Amino acid sequence: MPEGQSAATISQEAFERVLQQAVIRPAGRQFRGEPARQVEILRCLWEAGHPVSFDEIHQWLRHHGVVRSARQDDPARRKAIAQAIEAINTKLGTFFFLARDPAVLEEMFRVRIHAEDASRPAYSLQEFFEVRRLSGVSFYATTAERAGGLTQELLEIVRIRPRTIDTMSPSLESFFGNPEFRSMVARVLQNEPSEEGDAPRVRVLLLDPDAAAAARLERLEREEAPVLGGLRDRIRATLAHAVDIVSALPKEARERFSVRVSPAAPLWRFRMIFLPEVLHLRLANPGGASETLIKLGVTSALYTSLHDVFEQQWAASDNGGSAGKTAR
Repeated sequence: MPEGQSAATISQEAFERVLQQAVIRPAGRQFRGEPARQVEILRCLWEAGHPVSFDEIHQWLRHHGVVRSARQDDPARRKAIAQAIEAINTKLGTFFFLARDPAVLEEMFRVRIHAEDASRPAYSLQEFFEVRRLSGVSFYATTAERAGGLTQELLEIVRIRPRTIDTMSPSLESFFGNPEFRSMVARVLQNEPSEEGDAPRVRVLLLDPDAAAAARLERLEREEAPVLGGLRDRIRATLAHAVDIVSALPKEARERFSVRVSPAAPLWRFRMIFLPEVLHLRLANPGGASETLIKLGVTSALYTSLHDVFEQQWAASDNGGSAGKTAR
């Protein structure tokens, strides 16, 4: 295989989970012939951890008793392996579209064919989301799934208790309206600085409820998702809850909590919560109430780009007016 290419590293737990659900279970736990051959091919590739030639795979299959023919017919061996690989990828692809557990979907893999020499191909395991993982996206789910629900996300952040939080959204009332979240923020801000001297910090950037953009977006929201209520009312409620947080802080911790309002909302369908190691990016779908939660690692280019947008909007925003009354 070309230099620089490598097979996927898949944990044993994840491998066995996908193998059981996508390959073994559909065929039944007691089976012979092709399904058994498919299972052994996958075990061979997983144990190798690198591209394996079809000759090596054939030797593995003979050793494990799922190929009985003693013929050394090279074309026939290649055909048998190729057909088994095709069947494996078909099963894995079918299972992917039927699975409902996001945790399992995250662990999905397929068989990759390395055919630099078409007459002697090699095979390895490849994660379905290899490209997505490289881009920094570690998770996504919609509000139609439990893992993508707001409650699950909120509880996860409360459990993590991040030392720094940067947030940007027209309104954050879905979070600040939750007393457990407000208590978590207040507790975090009272922590001692880290060994490196970094103090806890929370910055909140909202849309100015008195700006023309707020009225325009409120009209659009009412058409798409009237159950959400008035956008400007939700912003003002967020600001009021910020006052509650400030009142719960000792004087020395108050400077660690800042709220600003911006007259513009360039990414108004996005709700961004930047944590030290991950960005929780929630997208509102046009024309409906459905939302998608995406988590991006801090090394992702998209994390960096969106945080740059936050910093630019923060620098240009108003820390007087509504925000000044809130945070100071």
